[in-house]
Parts: sequence; structure tokens; C-alpha cells
Amino acid sequence: MIVTLDNDSARSRWGFLFQGQQYVMVFSRWFDELWASNPDSYRFYSSAGINEAVIERTRKELEDAEAAPK
Repeated sequence: MIVTLDNDSARSRWGFLFQGQQYVMVFSRWFDELWASNPDSYRFYSSAGINEAVIERTRKELEDAEAAPK
């Protein structure tokens, strides 16, 4: 399993290489808990399908940000 901690604008990119099935379980459990902690009102997609309300809210926020004076 490779975990990268990078930023497109960063000067250097880096990550960790974990070898072994035990690490897959640790990170998959961590990600599942992290995902479950986000309220449904912020998820674009869940087991129920695509959340159109979130997509529309995000579009509106982006339009407002573009229209804001700089």
C-alpha cells in the first residue's frame, strides 16, 4: 500500500510504502471511520446514489466565489 502526502503546488512530493496486508486493514478502517464521520449533506455520492442537492449547492458556492470582487 502506498500512502502519498503531497500537494500539486509543493516543491517536493513524498509518501510511504507499507508492505503487508495488516496495513491495508488499518488504513481501510481509518478511511471508513473518516468517511462515516462526514454528514450526508456534504457527500456527493453515497450508497443511496448521487446527492444532487450537494452538487447544486457546490455549483452555487463556486459561482458566488467567481462573482465575488477580488
